[in-house]
Amino acid sequence: MKEHYKYNQYTKQNVRHTAIFRAVEILTYKREQSCCVERNYVRRLYDHFTLSEDVCQNKIEAQKINVSYITNWEKLHDSFVKTKRPEDLMVCFLSGPEPDNDFQELINLGILPQNIWGFESNNQEYKKAIATYAQGKYPQPRILK
Repeated sequence: MKEHYKYNQYTKQNVRHTAIFRAVEILTYKREQSCCVERNYVRRLYDHFTLSEDVCQNKIEAQKINVSYITNWEKLHDSFVKTKRPEDLMVCFLSGPEPDNDFQELINLGILPQNIWGFESNNQEYKKAIATYAQGKYPQPRILK
């Protein structure tokens, strides 16, 4: 990578902010909307088939289901999709040579510094990433090689 190539140009800052803001928003305030299967999906299917006036194989099979399984599904769903605040999140990101760009953005959105982990596999870029924190506000960033 050329020494003059940086990640702090306006366009990159704007895209970074938008992407990280959206990710934090989805993982916190809009968490319920981010899951693949809604909480009431299983119960709605069960109700659809058991309350149907048609006598068909689906209705007969649905009536064999113990409702406690559906209740357990809803509890499981709640345990994974419950509301979280930004400070509840644990975040991992690909560090690169300038991790502070992402690190500061995450902190500005409410993520706790101790809950942010950076990863870098390139030895030279890892050294540059660590060097950016040598005299910084956060002397022990969690950047793993």
